[in-house]
Parts: sequence; structure tokens; C-alpha cells
Amino acid sequence: MSGKSPRVSSATSSSSSAPTNSRFSNPFSRYESGFGLTSRQTSARDTASSPSTGITLPSIPSLSTVSNPTPPTTLAPSATSLAPTLSGTATSALDNLVGLWIRGVISKESQWDAFVKNRARVLKMTQQLEQYKYVQRIMDRYVGTTTPVDLEGAGGVTITKAQVMRAFNLSLAWGEDCTETLVMTTLYGPDGTRCADTRVCAMLDEEPPISTGIQAKKYLALLREVHGQWTIAHADGL
Repeated sequence: MSGKSPRVSSATSSSSSAPTNSRFSNPFSRYESGFGLTSRQTSARDTASSPSTGITLPSIPSLSTVSNPTPPTTLAPSATSLAPTLSGTATSALDNLVGLWIRGVISKESQWDAFVKNRARVLKMTQQLEQYKYVQRIMDRYVGTTTPVDLEGAGGVTITKAQVMRAFNLSLAWGEDCTETLVMTTLYGPDGTRCADTRVCAMLDEEPPISTGIQAKKYLALLREVHGQWTIAHADGL
């Protein structure tokens, strides 16, 4: 994982706080035990049949139904009279403005400095999960809410997950991995609601051999493998 501090393209922004959206207060309440969390990529192995059981391995659908990464960006009616403003079409410039406004708020809060410092360190997955939890709380706080109507250039815009990730200068894919990792850790990590997989638990305290980013990808790959095995073993009950 990169050691650089999060950055957002320079733009004029307001430091107004966004209202907390109670619909997103619990990032995991939407995932019940029967929900099939799976990978966003399908490979030949995913569709191969097991020679011993004849069971077809499950394909791994997108988390887009969970995170809704690209909902239409719209302007509130009260914002249409404000000038200047961008159109409701999601553009890089609009995303930057919204992301910069969010960053102006969260960078003044207590956990921001710790997040930035840890981005420059090599972290165990137990530590990286805390990074993920922080970002997930910010996503749940802002996604689906609207910017202030008087925010220059982006007034009354419905905030997307991609725009929240701009506040951290991170990609939408990073945010998707963040959500998926957290949810599947609650299923298969310590005190997991489905099982506490020994491999998952052991990897949480493993020293990353190279970087946090590479370790995080290995950990997510393991979670997906465990999830696939659990799904096959409990296919009759799903």
C-alpha cells in the first residue's frame, strides 16, 4: 500500500459538516447470515465442477448491490438557482469538489491524523482493519446524503461512494475491497457469525512480508476462498 498521504485535487470548498445519515449507521446490518458475499471477479475456477461432488462452485457477484458505487448524481431543486454550479452528470471535476468538501470536514476530526500516519506504515491486518473501519464509517456517514446547497460548484449533490473515496485520494476499488473485507471478516474471522476460520484468524496477526496493500489482497483472497468453501458445504441450507 502506498505510503503517500491522501490528497485531493485542489479546489475551493466549504468546511460545513454533512448530516449523519441514520440509514448507514450500521455498515453490517444489511448483511444477514444468509447473504452470499462474494468476489467481484469470475474466473474459470469459479465455474468448474468438483469431480468428487459434482457441485458447481459459486460465481462471485459484484458488491454493487451493497455499495451502489455509481448512483445518478442529481442537483436539489433549490440549488438550480445558484451559480456557478456543475451539471448533475458525475464528472471528475464534480467528484473532486465533493471529495474536497468532505475532506475539509473529516481532516479536522480526531481520527484523520492517525489514518494518514498509518497509511505510511506496513500494517498487520488487525491494524489495517481499523483503517478500513474508519473509512467505512465515513462512507456510511456521507453516501446518499447531499452537499450543502450553497457549496460552490457542487451544491445539493447526492454524494456517491466514489466521491467519498476522493476525500481519501483512494480509488473506488479500494473502497469496495474495504467493505467486502470488513463484512467477510465478521463472517469468518474471530467470533465469526458463520465460523472462526483458523487460517483467517492466523493471518490477522501475520507480519506483512512486503507491504500492507499486498497483504490486504492476500487476506481478501483467503476470505473469498473460505466463503466459497462454506457456501458449497452449506448449499442445501441456503
